[in-house]
Amino acid sequence: MDLTQKLKNKSIGYYCAFLAALVSCIGLGIYFVYISRGGNKNPLIMVVCMAGVLIDIALFFYNGKFSDLLAIFPAVAFVIALGLSASGGVGNITDDVMGIDCFGIASIAKYNYQMIGLFGVGVVLSILACFIPREK
Repeated sequence: MDLTQKLKNKSIGYYCAFLAALVSCIGLGIYFVYISRGGNKNPLIMVVCMAGVLIDIALFFYNGKFSDLLAIFPAVAFVIALGLSASGGVGNITDDVMGIDCFGIASIAKYNYQMIGLFGVGVVLSILACFIPREK
């Protein structure tokens, strides 16, 4: 089966998973900018985010017996990335809200907001992809 035929057989569930992977990759890119500006570095965020993206890519080619079970793992991975990125930026967000520099770096809190938003959208899209069929 060629690629165009495979894309024709995909339904809205697959595209939700694809968008979740895309949004989480953008969030991971923002995370790299965040750590380059002095943010909290946690390698687990990179690992779980890339694992979720790779599983979403694998689900494009695999629609077998365990595909519904595999669809859960990207959602869990993006939830972990969301939680770790939010907990690593608590001091930055606190300083931004309070208008001081005491617990973190207030100037990089905007990256924390962006990561939380993007990983949150990735989580919602991944959860939707778990309940919507990926093939027509």
